[in-house]
Order: sequence, then structure tokens, then C-alpha cells
Amino acid sequence: SFAAGRGVTSLRIPASCIRRSSCGCSYETVSMKIPGKKIENPSRYFSHNGLHKMLQQNMISALMLRNLLTESLSRRGFFTKLAHQMRDIGARSSYILLNEEPIRLNRSEDFVLPDTMRLYMRQDGLYCEGYDAEAAPVVQRRGVGEFFKRRRGVRMTTFLLFYDSYQYGVMAVEIKPEEVLYFYSMSLQVGSGIRYLQLAENQERVNRLLERQNELLDYAASHDKMTGVFNRVGIMDQIPVFLTNFKRGQKLVLVMADLDHLKQINDTFGHAAGDNAILKVADVLVECMPEGCPVGRNGGDEFLCIFPGTDRELDEMTAKIRRCCDEYNVDSGKPYYLGISVGGVSFVYSGREDLSILMKKADERLYVAKKHRRKNVLREWAV
Repeated sequence: SFAAGRGVTSLRIPASCIRRSSCGCSYETVSMKIPGKKIENPSRYFSHNGLHKMLQQNMISALMLRNLLTESLSRRGFFTKLAHQMRDIGARSSYILLNEEPIRLNRSEDFVLPDTMRLYMRQDGLYCEGYDAEAAPVVQRRGVGEFFKRRRGVRMTTFLLFYDSYQYGVMAVEIKPEEVLYFYSMSLQVGSGIRYLQLAENQERVNRLLERQNELLDYAASHDKMTGVFNRVGIMDQIPVFLTNFKRGQKLVLVMADLDHLKQINDTFGHAAGDNAILKVADVLVECMPEGCPVGRNGGDEFLCIFPGTDRELDEMTAKIRRCCDEYNVDSGKPYYLGISVGGVSFVYSGREDLSILMKKADERLYVAKKHRRKNVLREWAV
């Protein structure tokens, strides 16, 4: 009717619920019997209900582990949630102690409890706590018992936590003897979870390493290796980003500066001396520019900077750079004077600036400033 486009009618049929297990058997207790043998203590054998309950518990533990792994990948988060779930499934107290590092064993080797382990999970009644690797308490082998509080009528049962050949540690649970099989199944799930957590942590370390390497590559691509300021590519990329911090109508200054008489320094004292002078120019500009304003080496001994201000701030900045050079020349002990020529252009930010035109204007003013530099940067005693 639905496929033909006709209306669909509803029909309600009365029914009753009959509780059965998935195989079709009833929920009545049926003790397991061995043909030809008399069972003196039938309670020692699992009833059908017991087997069904175990199946349900195994399913619950698998779902618990899935939720743990999907909701938290940190050790503290993982073990804190596990402690709450151990409490919820009936553990009176439970503890997880792990080796400092997973131990990989061959099939013929036996697990040997190490001298020290770390307590990653503690659940005592309603109290639940998980720990990160840095905060997990160190437990000496002889002191393990201090964490296990025994109560009358129950036992502390210890399960190895492993996955394949990796041995991680132990899970100690305060349970009744008839609960051993269930919590053994639980320990297998926990071992798998710890393995997954280990792989996730390794992947996270690899990701952090890759991120760090990418940061270093980005830094190397955008910064001048010698001076540490932006290189030409970096400063040309950074200025547009810097301008986005300002509103239209605000005033800024673009500065071009270079070292006076670099060729004379190189020819007289060698390129190492020239490199040292260029390095000092970068230091002076970074020191004199307002914090957060980009400074870049445009090439050779020429630098490019930008900062908020007007022609007045440009004059003040030029004077500050000159004072820094004078102070350096007093105590440097270098056979040359450090001098920096500055050319700047102020502009009103409109969002449509042509950086090449601004640089050309700043370069023209730098050329004018060069006419007022020292004629000779060599000190008298060095000639």
C-alpha cells in the first residue's frame, strides 16, 4: 500500500512478554549434571542462569572498555573512569599497578613482579581516583599490601594485565571467589585497553614531534638564520598580518634601515666583522621598536620594520636608534663605529595599502638619510 501511494493503516495486536535467553531456553535454573556421577555439591557448578549472567557481564565489560577508549585517551581520564566503573560493577576495592615500562616476554618466560611499580588506579568503596604518569605513586614490591584493605569474607584477587607478549602490571580486586571468572575476563579487557592507550600515547608523541618539526621548518622558512629576525619572505608575509590588528584610519610608520659603510667594514676587517655589525643592527632595531612590532632583514644590511605612529614617533624612533648606536660605540671595543641610517614613511591605514609603493617611499628617504652618515666608520686607532 505504501509503495502504491495508498494510505497505511495501523493494527495493534495484543501480546505478552515471555522472558527467554537468546538461545530460546527459559530462565529457570537448570543445574549442570554429569551423567553417571553423583554431584555432592551442585552449588559448585554453574547453573544456566549463571552462564547467562556471565555472558551478560562479559558484554558489559566490553562496552565499558569501548566507552573508556572513546571518551578519554589520557591516563588519568582512562583510569579515573575505570575506577568508577569497577565500583559500579560491584568491586569492593580495586587497584591497578603498572610497570615503569611494559615488559615484553617470550612465551617461555614467566612474569616477575618488578621491585617498583606505579599505582595508576585506586578504588576503595565509593572513593575513585586515577593518575597520570607523573603523579602515579611509586609502590615498592614489599609495600604493595598497604593498598589492599581486606575485609572479612572476601579475598583480594590479583590478575596479570597483558596483551599478547606485553606485560603491563597487575589488577588487584577485592571480590568473592565466585566472581573470579568475571573479573578475569575484565582484566583481559583492561589489558587490551592499556595496549590501546599505549599506542595512542605513542601516536600523540609522534604528532607532537611532527608539530614541533613543522614549527621549526616554518620558523626556518620565515626567519633569518644569522640575526633571528624575519627574513625577506617572513617580513613580507608578516606585515599584512600585523596590519589586521588596526582599524581603518589609524596611523602607522614603515621604516627601512641599513648599516652604514658595510663594505668598508668587510674590506678592512673581513666579512666576520661585517656579519657581527649586521647582527648588532638587528639587536638595536628589535630593542628600539615597540613590543610586538615586526622587524625583518630585507636583504644584506637592509632591514624593514613597521609600527603604529606618525612622523613625530618616527623622529623619536630615529633618535632612539642613534642613541643606542652611540652607547654601543662607547664600550664595544670594535675598530669601527656602528651607524644605522633610517628612512621612514607614515601612512593612514585604509586596508588597501600597496606595500611595494610604501617601501619605495621609505627607501627614497633612506637614501636621503645616508647623506648625513659618517664619512668614515673606522676608528682612529684602527687605521
